[in-house]
Amino acid sequence: MAPNKWVVTDFKPYPSGDLILFAASDWSNYGPGLLEQQLYTVTTGLSVGSASPPEQTPNAGKIVSVLDSSDYQNMKFDLSPDGQAIVVQRVNRLNVDDAGLWVLRSNAPWQPLLKQAGGDFLIAPDSSTLANTQGEGVSIVPLIAQAKPLDFLPQFSQVLAFSRDGVQAAMVKSNSDATRSLFWVTNRGVEKEVIRISGEFVEGEFDPSGQKLYCLMDRVMEDIQQLAIAVIDLKTLKVEPLIVLPKQRGDIEMSLSPDGLALLFDRVSIKQTLPASDDLTTSAGSAIASSRLWLLPLEEKSSQAANSTPQQELLLQGFHPRWLP
Repeated sequence: MAPNKWVVTDFKPYPSGDLILFAASDWSNYGPGLLEQQLYTVTTGLSVGSASPPEQTPNAGKIVSVLDSSDYQNMKFDLSPDGQAIVVQRVNRLNVDDAGLWVLRSNAPWQPLLKQAGGDFLIAPDSSTLANTQGEGVSIVPLIAQAKPLDFLPQFSQVLAFSRDGVQAAMVKSNSDATRSLFWVTNRGVEKEVIRISGEFVEGEFDPSGQKLYCLMDRVMEDIQQLAIAVIDLKTLKVEPLIVLPKQRGDIEMSLSPDGLALLFDRVSIKQTLPASDDLTTSAGSAIASSRLWLLPLEEKSSQAANSTPQQELLLQGFHPRWLP
């Protein structure tokens, strides 16, 4: 029986738009660490990109269990762009040495993919390889159990994003002076530093054409910590800030629309007290006091016109926004 109340910690839509994969805990088992979260799918009632006629699209709200947490704690997960594979970071409840990445493909059982894999991971656009942060570099591995890495990139510490065609990537390099650099990398061997900051690169997304990169940065400028969403022209590597916000105690996440015409982002305020048992929390474990969603149109404009058109606050409460396909 499904619980009366869910705490959803992350979700990713399938490319067809008719399903969403999400991680959630029963509210009664919810607590710091999110160690009870399980994976489910839920139908949206939509048929965007689906081969099924509208009359055969399942009604919205049908929930199916994908992965329980009885033997393993489920941590981060990713869904392949073709919707045929799920990768999950898992830890054995009785043996912490039994930890790593697992993969599930359609009509196949769960299989261990990488032992003791840590850090961030991201399935590539080809849906058959995965970028995994390992130690002082990024490893590229096939989505085959216990397969050897295809490549290792010791100069980078994180893959921020892939372009949709897989030809380009945004990579992060950690520098010896405690700064971080964002690199534009292509499959033709191009590696160009775009910007160096004191802080971190939080998120990145290529636009559908692959000519622009949108980046969310948490940086220090003139001794002031600020959050900025910037657009990078990949022809000129010019960086143009779109939104600059004073750093607040809380999270911010962004999501680029599939057509590249708008950005969604949230603005989260957190409580100054420790989380209570019924509080929703940020990724850092702070209790959320409130959160609103904002929309930023991205039509082609001159810089002056763009600056005169502020983001639009939506009449929606929520956080962790994601567009459907």
